[in-house]
Amino acid sequence: MFGNSYKNKQTAAYITMVFIIAALVLLIVGTETFVDKRHDYNMEEQKQTIQRFAVQCYASEGSYPPSLEYLEANYGLILNREKYTYIYSVFASNVMPDIVVTPSLEQKQELLEKDK
Repeated sequence: MFGNSYKNKQTAAYITMVFIIAALVLLIVGTETFVDKRHDYNMEEQKQTIQRFAVQCYASEGSYPPSLEYLEANYGLILNREKYTYIYSVFASNVMPDIVVTPSLEQKQELLEKDK
């Protein structure tokens, strides 16, 4: 009878340990997924901010800004060039520029190292 009680306690301890390990794994995976989604959201937010500033310039001046530097100098746009690379392509002054925001080279390297 004593042996059976000991085995039940040992089995319960193993089951508890398995649940704790599974919960930790799910927490780690969930956190990484959240961070990745947050990073994507931040890039989209950066793009939308640039678009708002460009539209503000168009409304004020009648043409879209020729560059991001123009928005920085004249409209107070602040860009995080350490974290992101910005591509701003102007076709014509009356056409909304194409705006692409990507992680900077350092950010890409960090993301690749994190995936290893």
